[in-house]
Amino acid sequence: MCWLCRQPIDYDADRDDPNAFQLDHVVSITTNPLLAQDPANWRPSHRSCNGSKNAGPPKPDLGATTRAW
Repeated sequence: MCWLCRQPIDYDADRDDPNAFQLDHVVSITTNPLLAQDPANWRPSHRSCNGSKNAGPPKPDLGATTRAW
């Protein structure tokens, strides 16, 4: 499950596939290189989600709707 979009990850997809697994660092290793090897800083993500996040913080969730749409 991608921690950014909360959708399933295709672990068998080719690494260039947007839905393929990619390890994401919660805290950017660009600004905090010491956290690169810290497992507490790792999260599973889609290649596309990780790419759109870049080195910044994740975009906030919209949350659950209050009624059935």
